[in-house]
Amino acid sequence: MKFTAYILSATLLLLLVACGENSTTEKIVQTDSSGFSVVADVTELPACTANNDGELVWVKKESSPRMCSDGKWYAVAEESVAATCVSELLPDASGYKILCGGDSVGVVLNGLDGKDGAQGVPGERGDQGDDGKSGTDGNAAANGKDGVDGKNGTDGAPGAKGKDGVDGKDGAPGTDGKDGKDGSDGKNGTNCILEEIDQQTARVICGADSTILYVGGNSDTLSLDSVVLDSEKIAISLNQVSGVTQKGPFLSGSKVLVREMEDGRTLTQTGNSFNGKILNDNGEFRINARMLVSQYVMLEATGYYRNEVTGKNSNSELTLFAITDVNDRNVVNVNLLTHLEYERVIYLVTQKKMKVRAAKKQAQKEIFALIGVDATDFSNSEDLNIAGSSDADAALLAFSIILQGDRSESELSELLTKISTDMEKDGTWDDSTTRMELANWALSIDDAKFRSWGDSARIQKIRKNVENWGLSEYVPWFERYVAMFWNKEYGLGECSSYDNYREVVAAKRGPSTNRYICNGTTWDVATDLEKDTYLWNDTTVGATRVGDVTGKLYVYEAGGQGWREANEQELQLGVCTEALYGAIRRGTGETYYKCDCGWNKFYFNLY
Repeated sequence: MKFTAYILSATLLLLLVACGENSTTEKIVQTDSSGFSVVADVTELPACTANNDGELVWVKKESSPRMCSDGKWYAVAEESVAATCVSELLPDASGYKILCGGDSVGVVLNGLDGKDGAQGVPGERGDQGDDGKSGTDGNAAANGKDGVDGKNGTDGAPGAKGKDGVDGKDGAPGTDGKDGKDGSDGKNGTNCILEEIDQQTARVICGADSTILYVGGNSDTLSLDSVVLDSEKIAISLNQVSGVTQKGPFLSGSKVLVREMEDGRTLTQTGNSFNGKILNDNGEFRINARMLVSQYVMLEATGYYRNEVTGKNSNSELTLFAITDVNDRNVVNVNLLTHLEYERVIYLVTQKKMKVRAAKKQAQKEIFALIGVDATDFSNSEDLNIAGSSDADAALLAFSIILQGDRSESELSELLTKISTDMEKDGTWDDSTTRMELANWALSIDDAKFRSWGDSARIQKIRKNVENWGLSEYVPWFERYVAMFWNKEYGLGECSSYDNYREVVAAKRGPSTNRYICNGTTWDVATDLEKDTYLWNDTTVGATRVGDVTGKLYVYEAGGQGWREANEQELQLGVCTEALYGAIRRGTGETYYKCDCGWNKFYFNLY
């Protein structure tokens, strides 16, 4: 984010002189006619309105100016944030190193050259021509007669030279071989493009691969007539912070503290804080604040709370944390979710250089995944309320109930610490033993065998506890998220009214003797009848069969009643059927029974 502030170098020099030489009790000191002002700290900044939009005010404690824009006082980005980013060719020319502020933040490799095409096959060599015939020798001159001995005669004239023989014709030149075909050109390497995301991040895309670079200002714009503003450090006037603190709700008189944070990159605390307290037993609080150096704050709530599982007040205090951005909001809820994401968010922001908003969304998804819930479309954790009506509110209430279990406050605090510490660096909780203990407890309160008993079922008692608090007219449907959690931990898979309604399966994890039946949305513990008779197709009235799992005896009842467990008399005498009509069987001692018929069914009568 860049804004132009018409500041000349002379103005800056005058400012530095004024800061060094003048002292005053005024909150704002005009240093020259340009309107450039000075304040001691952000608490003395004037209101940022349309009348002073674009105004630049120097903040002594920060040793940097703030600029008014859209109702907020933005800080001038620190050098580490506004660092110029340049590319540097790698020594082997294979790509470029991206340097921001002198530090390497990534490497972009060139696309690889395509391979050379295969060399063409050489053409065949032409045939060699025939040698020409040798020429015929000329006739030799006749020798002269011998002279008379005596004086030597004069030498005869030399004979005429014979004609040279005719040269043979040259053979025809051989035909040149054809050139081999050129190899195909290799494919071009993938080009890389740079896509701006926001003022401080950009995405480098190379084909199907991409990476995020954290960049600052452009060197061409970092001059005296421009100011790079830091979106992670916005001075805002926060008159009041309110919300609810919940495990269950914290009780009246519990303490709430708002701690100011330096910025959204380091999340360090400035040391400034604002105290408040819980106003009522619904966990509601309200704190008066003031101008903050940045939009990021940490909330800390400590006190006694209402226990959803027991319906009673806790015996000791619990402390919960939350990190939030109060830019454009002043309502913040503190709960188990904001607490468990706290350490994870700080790690993602300070070590992985993520923005606070993105870090919070990632941490929220990771935490809800512990109970098998997809939080992709959920609101921020500090917006959720166990007395709300949304799916996210229901999931939060289920999460609070599952982690509470039958634990004391100290045991709960210890569990929360173990989870947040384990998840800090990788976002996963690796303690499968404790997760299974939580799942077993969730099943114990959710067993379908108790649901028809109304308030005697534990999960129904928990619902009644929350209803009695009177937080709202409606308690969200948390029960399905309790079921989803133990379903997931037992490895039962999906349950659908369309695909596997009334299907009976064994758990992949958890109690090995249990079987579970799909009720259309979640899995329930199967009764002996359900697991023993699953997939039995025999509909013969009076038929008997031994259960597949328990070995119990079952009878197929007349009148469309289906399979039922044999009663004690049938186990002793056998089953009375049409084929046994009139038969007499002896019971214990001298007691006899006769197989009789009535009301369209067969049974043994005392004889």
